Amino acid sequence: MHIKGCIDSYSNGIVNGWLVTDNEQPVSIVIDGDTVADINELFLRQDILDLGITDKAAGFSINVTEFLSSKVGSITLRLVQGDLIIASYEAYIPSKVNIIKNDYLALQDQNSITDWSIATNHRVGLSLTSFIAPKGIKHANGYYTRFSFGDINNTRHQLFLTPSLNFESCQAKTLKLAVVGKASHDSHLHLVLTDKSGQRVLNEPILLSPKWQHLVVELEEEYAEGLLSAELDLSFTIKHHGRRFIDIAMIQLSEQLLDPIEQAKASEEADFTTTNVIKNGDLKSWPNGIIFNPLKRGQELAENWFIEMNKANQGKVAVAAISDNSQNDPLGATITSQFGLRVRSKGLDGYARLIIPFAKQSLNEINYQFELDVEATGLGKKVTLPRIYIIARDAHNDAVIYNIVRKRVVSNREKISLNIDAIEINKILNSSLALPSLTLAIDLPNDNDISVYGISLVAKSNNEKPQLVETESITPSSLRFEDTSITAQLSVLKGLDAWSSEKAIKPENKQSLIKHDNETTLKSNNEFVAHISALTPHKLTRPSREFPFVDIIVPVYNACDDVLLCLSSLIEKTDLLHRVIVINDGQDERTAIMLDAFNSSYNHLEVITNPENIGYTRSVNKGIGHSNADWVVVLNSDTIVSEGWLGKLMNCALSQDNVGMVGALSNAASWQSVPKVHDASGDWHLNPLPEHMTIDDVANKIAQLSQRDYPEVGVINGFCQLINTRMLDNIGLLDDVAFPIGYGEENDMCARAVKAGYTLLIADDTYVFHAKSKSFGHSKRKELAKQGSAALKKKHPDVDWGDVTKRIFEHPSLVELRKQLAVSLAE
Repeated sequence: MHIKGCIDSYSNGIVNGWLVTDNEQPVSIVIDGDTVADINELFLRQDILDLGITDKAAGFSINVTEFLSSKVGSITLRLVQGDLIIASYEAYIPSKVNIIKNDYLALQDQNSITDWSIATNHRVGLSLTSFIAPKGIKHANGYYTRFSFGDINNTRHQLFLTPSLNFESCQAKTLKLAVVGKASHDSHLHLVLTDKSGQRVLNEPILLSPKWQHLVVELEEEYAEGLLSAELDLSFTIKHHGRRFIDIAMIQLSEQLLDPIEQAKASEEADFTTTNVIKNGDLKSWPNGIIFNPLKRGQELAENWFIEMNKANQGKVAVAAISDNSQNDPLGATITSQFGLRVRSKGLDGYARLIIPFAKQSLNEINYQFELDVEATGLGKKVTLPRIYIIARDAHNDAVIYNIVRKRVVSNREKISLNIDAIEINKILNSSLALPSLTLAIDLPNDNDISVYGISLVAKSNNEKPQLVETESITPSSLRFEDTSITAQLSVLKGLDAWSSEKAIKPENKQSLIKHDNETTLKSNNEFVAHISALTPHKLTRPSREFPFVDIIVPVYNACDDVLLCLSSLIEKTDLLHRVIVINDGQDERTAIMLDAFNSSYNHLEVITNPENIGYTRSVNKGIGHSNADWVVVLNSDTIVSEGWLGKLMNCALSQDNVGMVGALSNAASWQSVPKVHDASGDWHLNPLPEHMTIDDVANKIAQLSQRDYPEVGVINGFCQLINTRMLDNIGLLDDVAFPIGYGEENDMCARAVKAGYTLLIADDTYVFHAKSKSFGHSKRKELAKQGSAALKKKHPDVDWGDVTKRIFEHPSLVELRKQLAVSLAE
């Protein structure tokens, strides 16, 4: 008997090979001992004919897909005739099991995705929306999910997406990741693998473009093994770069990727109309654990529940996770409890509050029911909640836009339930147009103890009539007005305690109200409260998504009154989005109190206090090191800025390529002084303000007269310098060895910048008033300047400083500006 054959290949359920036999006995294909098919038909194969094996039909191709549909892993295929094994072939069938549970990212509600965890800074204004997918997208179930960022600022905060994985039926050896998505702008979705210590072992960028794409990443074997053995964790990250979005239709992780879905399969849409718009409002999710010691400012407690407080209140607030131990059904088989947050405060100095963010996009102009489950857990079982309200915010700004309730008395455990009608919702949405994120805020009562078990904001049926807010519990019982409309609105009126008192209000008892949202009041004995509360913060803008970020560094050494004026002008006159970094290098107590008042009142202002005096230059370098902005302004603390000063400086900086530094004009800034540089004695002119003119008046005249020539110079006075941080990466920071106290360090940096090929410009339309340093006396300044000049000449013997300064003094556009300004100010 003559018989021979071969199995050449196995692929996608098809067994290919050839068979030559001179008998009629059937030949079968056997897989792992099971006979799955007989070879009944053969066809001519040219390669077999060419080899001379036979001149007859010998080839076969058998479909065994149905039998192998449940098979995964290694298999053995054999050609068998009776007991004779003609040929064998080892094959491997990859697993089609998708390890990611919810691969189509179906939404659970407005705030979450089923089987996915989402984490990001709530200020970026993240919202989730489900859309019907275009028919052209085959890898979809008929829908896709959009991740939208509402904040226009380029915060670079990361969005973390972590899927739940299912390894139970997976026997894979290798893994492939498939993503179907697009983005409003070219954006990187990062595939991140971390080990159990939290160390990243893989950070693979996946570029999403504005067009739908099906992108595949094949994981190396070691990473696949780590995932399958649960030694590695999988997540995805996206950086926030302003107001943009990404769309995801599918994320699949499998050994063999599934075939495209040819027809969109309709999925059940979640009913969002009756769900709580507050994520984790019932306090069931605690991904950060239940121990909050030590408690940090801005710390996330339960999921989506945060604690915010004044720096002075660090250590004055304690938080614990608790259970109410209530039995919903005492006779039932199980006992259920409700979890909550217990918050205890003592000796608060300024604001402390619970923050619960929610998506603004989840609000519709309909009626909502607000409910807070709260308990007075102090000894008296009675507490007054100062205020419950809604804040709109972005990365840098906060605004209180709606007060839900004020001074609400809580006895034992209560559910504060209030209606917010469609008109009020409309006001909330209109008041927050420029700010993408909304948060509920609960101000903590001082010297008291409360427990919160849940908070909800749920849409009411449209056929329900709007109701007025219940106010009896929050207004003094003795206050009644003939007009019931006034009585119904007492909860939003200020000064009710004083009205209900028989004592007259004396002027000396009036308290200034802080207008800023970070803190309701400061210490009453703080002499700076009235001044800070009277400031009107400037509206901050960012001209475009690509516009650079700026940090303003203000080194401080005592001179409290000058610093107060400087910081006040920054708050009221700075037009661009920015951060203020104050480095306190002095020991004056009054200055420290004033800086603390500013620090407590403004989110975008941060005070860093040196434990000991380290000098001007090291303080500036410390501030630069603390910055992560594209540009920094080093600003003397004895300056007062004018309206729109920072925008003008940046316009100059962006007027040409390779600009390293920009300076402003001033009344007292050596060669940048206007209208006069020297006085009659040959000393630097101080150019005091003309009578009846303000700093803004002079600034406006300069802006009107300026040719905006932006003179290129070789040195810029250090009183106000806008500096490109990329330049600093190349040439280094200020030389704090040769110039530890200052006086020459800015000239040294200018020389190094010019030698490195950077351009230095004067913004000849920008005016910053310079009071001249009060940190040192006049004679001391002269001595320091002399020492700095000697160090400068020693370090740069090749620089002709006389020629450098002469070019500034004689620059045609500056000469003309000085002349015209002198005439204009004399009129």
